[in-house]
Amino acid sequence: MNYAECDVAIVGAGPVGLTLALQLAQAGIDTIVLERNREIIREPRAVGIDGESIRTWQAIGLTDQVLPHIHFLLGGRYFNAAGTELFRFSYEGQEPCGYPMKQSFDQGEIDQVLARALIDDDQGRLWFGHEVIGYEQHASGVSIRVSDANDQPMTIAARCLVGCDGGRSTVRRLMGASLIGESNELPWLVLDTFDPYFQPEHNAMFFCDPARPGMTLRVTPEHRRWEWMLLPGERPEELLAESKIRELLSPFTDMNKVKIFRKRVYNFSAVIADKWRDGRVLIAGDAAHMTPPFAGQGLNAGIRDTRNLYWKIRLLLDGISGLEILDSYELERREHTRQLIDFAVQLGKKIQPLDEDKARERDEFFAELSADPEKKLAYIDDLAKSQSIRRIEAGVVVSPDKHPVNGRYVLQPRVPGNGQDGKLLDELLGDGFTLAGYGCNPRLALGAKTLALLDQLGARAVELAPGSDNDGVLDALFDGTTGTIALIRPDRFVLAAFTAETVAEAHEDIRRALLMPA
Repeated sequence: MNYAECDVAIVGAGPVGLTLALQLAQAGIDTIVLERNREIIREPRAVGIDGESIRTWQAIGLTDQVLPHIHFLLGGRYFNAAGTELFRFSYEGQEPCGYPMKQSFDQGEIDQVLARALIDDDQGRLWFGHEVIGYEQHASGVSIRVSDANDQPMTIAARCLVGCDGGRSTVRRLMGASLIGESNELPWLVLDTFDPYFQPEHNAMFFCDPARPGMTLRVTPEHRRWEWMLLPGERPEELLAESKIRELLSPFTDMNKVKIFRKRVYNFSAVIADKWRDGRVLIAGDAAHMTPPFAGQGLNAGIRDTRNLYWKIRLLLDGISGLEILDSYELERREHTRQLIDFAVQLGKKIQPLDEDKARERDEFFAELSADPEKKLAYIDDLAKSQSIRRIEAGVVVSPDKHPVNGRYVLQPRVPGNGQDGKLLDELLGDGFTLAGYGCNPRLALGAKTLALLDQLGARAVELAPGSDNDGVLDALFDGTTGTIALIRPDRFVLAAFTAETVAEAHEDIRRALLMPA
């Protein structure tokens, strides 16, 4: 029987699994990704990427490689059955994480970028044609039973196992977790076409027509996505017929110039797994939660999972924290994920009502928004909340009751640096823990004991000058209070904030939050 060892085994070579693997590998953790398919899936699936996901790829040094495959700013125009525009919005100028709030992207190409980067990393291995059959846990690791690329049995000894293997996750099933929630009442037809000729003003259009709700999105200069809801009693094969597809698309584009290269019928789900962890086995991405596509957050939520999880695994494997630190992963991610799912469901209800009275109420809602600039701005801000207004109040964080900065998410403005536009904040913070002093040198305020603790974490010390970013992001983060020192986690949440006078108390708070021995 074949045998291999690694620190972490990841099941699934989609963008979530590959992104997690790259973060672990770059932290020096020996990582194997097991993918049952024989190659990276090239067909388009997700089509919307947000700035926070790009920020994660920035942290692993792939910005230059992924940006060529990210294309158009996304906003939206909503039309009723008569073709009247109900509402429009744009994320123009909103870049809380240093990149546009929402853009279209070519997932197949980006998956290739991630896969090549992992193959090139000395700490990463990507094995195609390998399917997980089962696992057994013991005190210090997981023994994983695998069918290899030659259909031969194989055992992999890993210290942790993470399932990033999608909605039909094998790892989720093996760990005895179940998805809780419900499926969308009616499935949708999803079409991908090559159509460089249909180029309306906005890249995303939503057809809020009770006769058949739909939407379209320009993904790349030539690739366009169409989605149409099946009506009660319709069978998938009816909508997949070429004659029906031509009927749906002909009012919008010249079908003689369109090439359909993918067509599927999907039933969207709004579900969360009832548990995300079994000892040293965890799940992430669609294996842990699935959201309807109306808010474009399914893939992005999975990338957030990886950013939260990778450094906790690193602390565990490095012997800095105990196994219980993995409890904080679901604790910190579950509620935010649930909020995104609920928001997507509510957006879907705006788009897809078949009842004419409900559609009329929706039209009135959008008309009221459009007539009131303040309400419209508040609604758009709500769409952006997942990236700009976030806080962790429980988990690997010191209580906000001890300091108002604790648990806040650190946005990414541009700060002074080389070049006219300066540099993005993370280039200054680094990719691990950061000790940031607002208007002060943070190391000068610490004693030898606390410096030793932070050195164990590999924390970089930086001084952030008040007023150093044009948008006032850092001033807002620290409430303009100079002398504030913040320990920022690798995923950019503030673990603990304190002053020179409260260092001793903060030292113990940080140690307890990270489950470090006394």
